[in-house]
Amino acid sequence: MERLMAYLIRLMEYNTTSDTGNEAACAAFIEQTLRQYGIKTKIWTKGNQHSSLAAWIPGRQKKTLVLHGHIDTAPYGDRAGWLFPPERPSRKNGCLCGRGALDCKSQVAVWMKLMIEIQCSGQVPERSVLFLATGDEENGGENGLSYVIEQSDCLDHSFLVLGEGGGFPFPFQDQLFYTFQTGERTDEWTAAPEEENPVEILEEGIRKGYYSEEVKAYFSYDLSAQGRRLEMEPLYRGMGKNFSSMPDTAVFSQYGPVFQRALSAFVPEAKLMPVITPGFSDNRYFRGLGIPTIGFFPLDRKNHLSGIHGKNEYISEQSLSLADKVLGCAVNELILTK
Repeated sequence: MERLMAYLIRLMEYNTTSDTGNEAACAAFIEQTLRQYGIKTKIWTKGNQHSSLAAWIPGRQKKTLVLHGHIDTAPYGDRAGWLFPPERPSRKNGCLCGRGALDCKSQVAVWMKLMIEIQCSGQVPERSVLFLATGDEENGGENGLSYVIEQSDCLDHSFLVLGEGGGFPFPFQDQLFYTFQTGERTDEWTAAPEEENPVEILEEGIRKGYYSEEVKAYFSYDLSAQGRRLEMEPLYRGMGKNFSSMPDTAVFSQYGPVFQRALSAFVPEAKLMPVITPGFSDNRYFRGLGIPTIGFFPLDRKNHLSGIHGKNEYISEQSLSLADKVLGCAVNELILTK
């Protein structure tokens, strides 16, 4: 856990906000770290700023599992209202706080650690693994993942992509669910609000008719010893009403059981719920190529989302540990199975 935390702290020390477009130093750190363990890497840089990294672990088959995360972050915005410096990581009350903690350098740190564990296991995986840490996602990805796709054939043998966009726990009708992103709303979706945060994204979804008026949330922030509080009951109920009857997609039917087994090992009472999220992510590029894509990064149930694209972004150590364990189990099953 300390090694994972160290990776995340180091990643957060690089200013990769979308208004700078500078991901080169962060990508170089990831490359240097992975190469120490003999992992093959390649970096693509567009315009001397936007950088994206690929790392490979060959398996017995060319069939490849893709682990994706983006290294750019939302801007800091108005610093008024931040309870800690957004430009550097701070550890407070069992949380790591600062820009990028949750969106989504935590996922990149987990993939880094997992790649090293696979490489050092002494076991050749049945299926190959490709780790992509890309830039420019917050600006649409044209200078990041889209550029990598244009410049390489690294995705040619991909059978599944694991990225961001799900893993948020919510209770509904005496049951604990974890969102499992199987798609994104892209039809007739306009540009997101200038100052993005989950509430505004949901409000845009309501305006476009993707959600009912019930889907409204009030986010509150609390890093006190009493715990991290999220007042989201209306959102929970709205999501449950909207998504509980969503038909299973092919990707959920095929791969959902793998992630359900992994999640149940650590949160026995939780069940996965497939969702289509209201905003854009780089996942759409993979889906556009016809590659099955899942958004899933499981969080501790006390970890709320109000800091994403807003103020006081953080991830709890419990969430980081849970994601590491659950995703590690799922990935190992996916790459060791013939």
